[in-house]
Order: sequence, then C-alpha cells, then structure tokens
Amino acid sequence: MSLRNTLNEKPMLTGGIVVAVLVVLAIFWLASGSSSGPSEPTRAFYTVDDGATWFPDSIDKIPPFEYQGKQAVRAYVFRCPDGKEFVGYLERYNDQAKAILDRFREDRAAGRQITNSQEVARAEMGGKQVKRPNDKNWVVLNPMALAQMQAKCPDGSTPVAVE
Repeated sequence: MSLRNTLNEKPMLTGGIVVAVLVVLAIFWLASGSSSGPSEPTRAFYTVDDGATWFPDSIDKIPPFEYQGKQAVRAYVFRCPDGKEFVGYLERYNDQAKAILDRFREDRAAGRQITNSQEVARAEMGGKQVKRPNDKNWVVLNPMALAQMQAKCPDGSTPVAVE
C-alpha cells in the first residue's frame, strides 16, 4: 500500500499531519523574528564634507554631532536609474533646538521626568534646517524649503531614496 493510499483512507491522520506541519512552520517563522509589516529604519546617512561622501550611523543621532573630529549632519542619499548615488540635501538642527533635544534625551536616559514636552516638540519641528550640498545658507525646514530640495537625476528623472 502506498503512502497516498494510506492518507486517502485515513483523513483524520492526514489532517493531523497537515496541522502538525503548519504548527512547526509557524513556530519557525515566529522564532526567526519575522514581522507582519516593514521594519523601522535603524540607520541613516551622515556627512562631514557637505555631501561629497557619506557614512551610515544610528538614526537616533541628533545632527550636528562630532564625528572623527568634524561636524556631521544628516545626508539624504538618492539613487538614479543608472545606479549613481548622490546626496540630495542635508539636514541639521539649529543650536537652540539641538540643546533642547540633547537635554531631553539625557533626561529620558537618566529616568528623569520630562516636564516640557511642548518645548521638545517645537524644537523637533521648528529647529530643523536644510540645504543642498554646496549651498552656503541653511534654511528652516518647511514645506516650501522641502519642495525646493526635490532631488533630480542629471537626466531629469526622479531618483529613489536610499535607505
């Protein structure tokens, strides 16, 4: 008697085997750390030379910060259809916002109560500055400034963000 005939003749056994296999697969899937949605990014790109080069680091950094003796800012990297990558724009916080955000992180890490969350939110939203590589002036991040930072490939096509 073949395996197929045995399974056809004993549907309860067949169902039990299918359930057991599904349970084992589910256990392996859960143990592998898979999730149902996209994961949050943990890395971002930064530059110390106005976007000529960039490096990955923790997304939790508050730019500007010191990196190998130089001031690093966030770099938004894009890729053109031909595969060429470039920095589309740079981002940092002004000095006042950075001080507020640094103090907030220190307080949170030390377990101290955060008393002025509105000040932190204002620093997060209103303290960001952006500029294109090689521009001299930083501007406050707002919808108009962000629209002007729209990255384009040399051939005029729209690049994709590199994460």
